[in-house]
Amino acid sequence: MKTRHPDRLLRLALHTTNKIDEKVFFESVNLELAKIATVYIPELLRVDDTFWEYYKKTAKRPDGFDSKSKTIRKCDLPYLLDEKSWNNRLAAAKAGERVNIPIQIEAFIKDPEKRSPKKAPELGRHQFFILTLPIFEGTFKRGKCKPQGTLYDISYKLRDALKLQSVTPDIQSSAYELFSSLGPERDLPTATLQDDWHLDTINYTNNVPAGLTGQGVRIGHPDTGWTAHPEMGFNASGQSPNFDLNSDVNIYDPNAAGARENVPAVSNPPFYHAHHGTYTASVIVSESNNGRVFGIAPGARIVSIRAIDSVILIADINVAQAIVAAVEAGVQVISMSLGGYPADILRWAVNWAVAQDVIVIAAAGNKWPFVVYPAAYSSCIAVGGCTIDDTVWGGSARDYDMNDTIDISAPAEGLRVAFWNNETPNSSRGSGTSFATAIVAGSAALWLQFYGRNNLINSLSGRMPLQELFRAHIRNTARTPAGWNIFLDGPGILNIEGLLNRNSLPDPNTFPFPPEIYEVGNVFGVDLSAAPGSRVSLPGWVETLFGDNTAELVDNFGEELVTMVMSDPLLAMTARRLSRSLERAEELANAAAQAAEDLANLASDAADEVVEAAEDALETAEELVEEAADAVEEQAEEFIDNAADTASDAFNTVTGWFS
Repeated sequence: MKTRHPDRLLRLALHTTNKIDEKVFFESVNLELAKIATVYIPELLRVDDTFWEYYKKTAKRPDGFDSKSKTIRKCDLPYLLDEKSWNNRLAAAKAGERVNIPIQIEAFIKDPEKRSPKKAPELGRHQFFILTLPIFEGTFKRGKCKPQGTLYDISYKLRDALKLQSVTPDIQSSAYELFSSLGPERDLPTATLQDDWHLDTINYTNNVPAGLTGQGVRIGHPDTGWTAHPEMGFNASGQSPNFDLNSDVNIYDPNAAGARENVPAVSNPPFYHAHHGTYTASVIVSESNNGRVFGIAPGARIVSIRAIDSVILIADINVAQAIVAAVEAGVQVISMSLGGYPADILRWAVNWAVAQDVIVIAAAGNKWPFVVYPAAYSSCIAVGGCTIDDTVWGGSARDYDMNDTIDISAPAEGLRVAFWNNETPNSSRGSGTSFATAIVAGSAALWLQFYGRNNLINSLSGRMPLQELFRAHIRNTARTPAGWNIFLDGPGILNIEGLLNRNSLPDPNTFPFPPEIYEVGNVFGVDLSAAPGSRVSLPGWVETLFGDNTAELVDNFGEELVTMVMSDPLLAMTARRLSRSLERAEELANAAAQAAEDLANLASDAADEVVEAAEDALETAEELVEEAADAVEEQAEEFIDNAADTASDAFNTVTGWFS
């Protein structure tokens, strides 16, 4: 049976490291938001307390909005104040008087300081609150201003007024297509392509002992939910030994019972790739005896968390909530075939899970010029894709920053996965780093069963998270084909044979612990974690682009700048290249300056011929500096030209900040 989608409410993630009284804090948020609303979103002041009762019953955008006049029709909605009452509230809010807006604020996690893991007690200093506004995103988009820009304006005002670490709007982007695209990317020899080819590629066949199935391992699976597909052992009563249906959670639609997704899905363009959670879960747990899909860990159990509805619109708060829900459900592995923008709350959630010895794995991304978040965070294991030919899958994101972000690659092209043809369950070929991620997650389940999770944790003696031991093991045992670019695509392809070789397991007693794992905030070269008013400088490409306005940009618009540049692939790639060019230019300039200084010192006590040599060296150094400057100028001009062509609206907005 088809049902409608719930409409999203506007949400913000509030982040502080200060000790606060929650009651006083909530009142302060309401007071400041009322002031801000008078300028940016006055319709918010027209909503009364009956909104939440209305939302609970309908969960959809009201029909009382007139798209032509862009106004809300009078008396059409039960929760709207009359004109006179609305004007009175506006006047009171402008005067700084307390106006009660029916907002909802809830702690992202209760008592983080008391509950912080022993491996990372500093995580307990970070408190996050989810602020939900009583206004529908669908209505807002048809209003007088663009929701993203206005939400950022509200965020900056709240951040500064309340002296918070950050305030991040929950943005859903239509720019990302990070999941799998069912159907091969190129002409694969489907007639001869075996359904289990991926098992041979990762050296699974003949190397996994009988009985090693991931038994006893629970895998958290934030995705679109699950369907009762026979490829995963679901029987006529809708039960499967591979799914813990008593623990599944629906974050996407809190009014729904459980994470089950409808068949056929409720999807309208561009909401394609419905049942994505079923497709990816099948690669983890399907048993070939039941069909044609060969799962990696058919004995593992899935805790499904419905956090998203499509492969395009991904909200960071939902994903962060899904990670915490998975930890609270007692999972040992979290598999995320998703990604998007960076956000403090998302990184904190990954760190929180990792510090409690949960192995957290995420897709590097599809058809995008760099690794996306949360995979791009240093605490997360990032998975790229490969082909049956032992080459990098053409759609896999690559590490153009060369920051060693991608930890491992796994089969991502032409995999046999569970599929729905309308209401008929079957299987089909699928491609994407989504499936590579599922393969690595299943392999983590085998690894935990083989070595014994408790044995591994005890051997580490609390010095580092279990995640880092698994990361080191998959990297050290990766199979590196001829011609593989380890700088762009990580160490190589997942090798189950190596993972199950006890001699290859790094010694937990001597393995070093990387302290930077739990840092929160530095993304895309922009520090988003410093206290308001004390933010560090942005990377060189930003200074090149914005010149004298950079300081103001750092203080006020860092988060929005990241979102803006990441919203377009060409902008993102050009920014990356410009960043690398600036770094190279700085290296050349420093080397030239050091050479000049050394030779000048030598020349002061040398003969005339040495002086002449020093002068030649100085001339060479000057040429190097000039060459570096020319390179930077050329890259900057190219960046600005491309930016103007591909994101004129975004840069018009930025220009408006300094008008």
